[in-house]
Amino acid sequence: PSRCGRSYTKFQVYTILNHGGKWDEAAKELRKRGYGGTDVMKGKKEGQEDVKKNVEKGEEDSDFVIALGSEITPQPIAWLWKGKIALGKATVIAGNPGLGKSQIGLVMAATVSRGGEWPVTKEKATKGAALILSAEDDPADTMIPRLITNKADLGNIRFLMMTKETRNDGTQEKRMFNLKQDTERLRNYLKKCGDISIVIIDPISAYLGD
Repeated sequence: PSRCGRSYTKFQVYTILNHGGKWDEAAKELRKRGYGGTDVMKGKKEGQEDVKKNVEKGEEDSDFVIALGSEITPQPIAWLWKGKIALGKATVIAGNPGLGKSQIGLVMAATVSRGGEWPVTKEKATKGAALILSAEDDPADTMIPRLITNKADLGNIRFLMMTKETRNDGTQEKRMFNLKQDTERLRNYLKKCGDISIVIIDPISAYLGD
């Protein structure tokens, strides 16, 4: 878009009117028509610099931190299960009660724990540890038997049972894990361990606090 009170080069006017301010597209079209050289590239560079200045000025006058797409370097996704579960990102398994969402989580934990094959795709999982938070099922009578059935390496299965909290008087109490309060603690624990590939929170609504 144009702005009052400033001058524009011929290239910038052409780009704004015919290509909606897309400098690369405009430069490519002009080169196809036999134009080009330093004038086109200079105009393209000036246009890009003008966009950057507008972004920086807009950020100064607002409460937002703005990132320019042209300055963001694309990064590949690291996959736990290729095309389905990404490492370091949240994945939500949603559905009505009784459909087996908890069982799916335990199958994934077991697969990772032993470096087994993923269902359907038959790709081999990178072996690692699994951390499980469950507010519904008991580890001893429900989850461990299910994990054994799925051939889990139980040495790579960990259960987060409670959070330790230090009171003002120096004594400690134990309470239920709370995502609002304990996310940073969990992040530090994962970094310290270094071998946990998957964290399962089941159900997440039980750990959101009041």
